[in-house]
Amino acid sequence: MIQIPLQAIPNQNLKYQAEDELYDITIRTTKYATHISISRDDEAIISNQILIPNSLVMRYNYDVTNGNFIFESMQDNLPDYNKFGVTQFLYYVDNSELE
Repeated sequence: MIQIPLQAIPNQNLKYQAEDELYDITIRTTKYATHISISRDDEAIISNQILIPNSLVMRYNYDVTNGNFIFESMQDNLPDYNKFGVTQFLYYVDNSELE
């Protein structure tokens, strides 16, 4: 499991290289929820999906190739950008670790 560094800011874009795949991750915070969008090698996989704590981000097997992302939040708290990097983290988990 590899931690993806999140900043304690409401809206952010970041890139993550996993083996031969380049992920572009966008996190957006609105008044009511935090959303995530993910593209892999310039192909949209997830678009403005609500970020749910302690669950796989890519929910369908056909979206997953070499791994998946997990947003971890202690005590199942909803995403709060003020807690990113403190009690809330984004991880990349390869398929061997998911089994």
